[in-house]
Amino acid sequence: MPAPSVLAVNKFHYRLGGVETYHLGLIALLEGRGHPVAAFAMQHPRNEPSPWAPYFVSAVDYADARPWARLRAAARALYSLEARRRLGALLRAFRPDVAHLQHIYRQLSPAVLDALAAQGVPIVQTVHDYWMVCPNRRMFLTRREEMCYRCQGGRFYHALAQGCIYNGRLTSALGMLEAYLARWSRIYHKRVHTFIAPSRFLAERLREAEVDPARIVVLPYFIEAGWFSTEPDAGEGVLFVGRLEVEKGVHVLLRAARALPTILFRIAGQGANEAQLRRQAAALPNVSFLGPLSPSEVRQAMRQARIIVVPSIWHDVAPLVVLEAFASGKPVVASAVGGLPELVREGETGWLVPPNDAEALAAAIADLHAAPARAAELGRAARRYAERYHDPERHYRALLAIYAAAQAGGPPPDLAGLLAD
Repeated sequence: MPAPSVLAVNKFHYRLGGVETYHLGLIALLEGRGHPVAAFAMQHPRNEPSPWAPYFVSAVDYADARPWARLRAAARALYSLEARRRLGALLRAFRPDVAHLQHIYRQLSPAVLDALAAQGVPIVQTVHDYWMVCPNRRMFLTRREEMCYRCQGGRFYHALAQGCIYNGRLTSALGMLEAYLARWSRIYHKRVHTFIAPSRFLAERLREAEVDPARIVVLPYFIEAGWFSTEPDAGEGVLFVGRLEVEKGVHVLLRAARALPTILFRIAGQGANEAQLRRQAAALPNVSFLGPLSPSEVRQAMRQARIIVVPSIWHDVAPLVVLEAFASGKPVVASAVGGLPELVREGETGWLVPPNDAEALAAAIADLHAAPARAAELGRAARRYAERYHDPERHYRALLAIYAAAQAGGPPPDLAGLLAD
């Protein structure tokens, strides 16, 4: 039986964050096993090369303050006729057996769903954030530095009242309207055959959004552990890798670093909160900023560290940096929030601490850093965990079952057998 052909859809086709890392990794995973794969995304100078790039939609910048640009961006977020037209053209050139969607909101819009449905292409979608219950997608209110549940139950007007979406009230109004239209039209519920959640926590949020539980499957991300080499010693210092945004909790990490002046803290990444974080760290000689790192540089930095820290103060879904740390043979100290407790096993692959608690974070880091043999032991267990539960072949077998069910039009598969220990 030939390998099914797959259309891989995500609004960005370059390594911007975890979603894009998964999107591009999925394409490589499928192509490496003989699947014909086409991509559909937005044009961007940083895009990975693709023979399907001529079909990509034109770029749009939601930070552009010019009135006509804002009007064009708003119309496109709600329903992009260009996306429907260009995807229709791609589907005439490449007939996929199934479409696997990641993020399509804003830059591509639900028009993608209609274009695929018009051609009878079954759709599965991996959901990476909380867009079905929260217009700002994070369930987090940045200006108050707090987790937020105001929009649950379809009360999306709170997004406008709080102005909680990047770039101000206009963008918040657009996000609110986008969320209401999706909820009222139920276009995702009607068009998507299977919703894939990378964590049980996120799956529960989908149920809150009135997605049929029978159409939700939990499938954790995969990691190519063989790309990461482990060191014979435990390494030195603490490493953070991620976006420098408030919800990632780096300011909490800096407070912990202030209490641990003899331990080196290295921070890799960039983001809107970077300048403020650098000012806060100016008087901390044990803190250094590495800037954005390439994948190979991330692997090198992890090899040199003793502990990887994920101090999130939002409901982090299932950050790939945890799997990268495990594959590097490093323990993780993380906040006990969102999907993180599903990855970090207390006392086995790392430690969990309450979110936004610098004192508890500092204590966990100090204890583990002072015991290099224990850190190395946890790191070895973390590597075994990644190899066993986040193996690419295991992930691939589950995807094949999901794709087959979507093609047949039957219920999504029960993955318990495929993902059993």
